[in-house]
Amino acid sequence: VQDIFYSLFGSDIRWAVLEYVQELEAHD
Repeated sequence: VQDIFYSLFGSDIRWAVLEYVQELEAHD
């Protein structure tokens, strides 16, 4: 799954998503 995700999106977008998720968890 990670391979497909990496193919569809660049590493920049992947990191942006990770930061977004971390921020949601921080506000939880």
